Amino acid sequence: MITRRELLQVGAATAAMAAGGGAFTRALAQQRLTQDELTKFDALGNVTLLHVADIHGQLLPVYFREPSVNLGVGAAKGQPPHITGKDFLTRFGIPETSAAAYALTDQDFEALAKSYGRIGGLDRLATVVKRVRGERGDDRVLLLDGGDTWQGSLGANASKGQDMVDCVALLKPDAMTGHWEFTYGEARVKELVDTLGFPFLALNMCAPLSKRRARRERNSSCCSRITASTSTASSHRASPASTSSSPGIRTTRCRRRSRSARRC
Repeated sequence: MITRRELLQVGAATAAMAAGGGAFTRALAQQRLTQDELTKFDALGNVTLLHVADIHGQLLPVYFREPSVNLGVGAAKGQPPHITGKDFLTRFGIPETSAAAYALTDQDFEALAKSYGRIGGLDRLATVVKRVRGERGDDRVLLLDGGDTWQGSLGANASKGQDMVDCVALLKPDAMTGHWEFTYGEARVKELVDTLGFPFLALNMCAPLSKRRARRERNSSCCSRITASTSTASSHRASPASTSSSPGIRTTRCRRRSRSARRC
């Protein structure tokens, strides 16, 4: 159910739109969304996790419209996060035309954008982070950056991510991971990561091997065979160098590549 505060807020915003919109319209609507209300939260547990992602180089507030479609396949169809529009509002009990509805769905976007204005901005994010850390204490708050941060704007692309690295560093994240950051290439990403001052986390990545080590590992893997315990080394036409003790499985490492060894 829509609250009395939101009813008054929507009524004032509607009246302002009828009067002509513009900066006065945004100010009228935003005056009813105070900083204290936007940053208020109920502390739970011993640690507060603050997560930010997909800034895409946008340092200043922007008009951002959520997609009207988010396809879900199979069992994921109709389940979060594959819910948009009115279905999203209904699922999470969000009143229509509310601030949350404007920020999280595409519903009545044109009208609400005229009253609520732009959203986001690193300065506003800094205000929220500062507020939460002040209430909970630095040792009880983790700020995590989910990536898609360094790429996506003219300034970010022109500086190859440097402007975002410098600005986000002021928030003092505890860790981040990467996604579109890698479009700058391995060398540039490594250069930026070395200056962060906090962990850059990633999976399914490895540093390039030296030529000698790469050749050694390639030869080793090419000569490794996993065979049934009933198999014999003679069947591979090579003498075994090592054998595993796992029941039912034996790993035979050949001193030379056999015809049956599968190439890497």
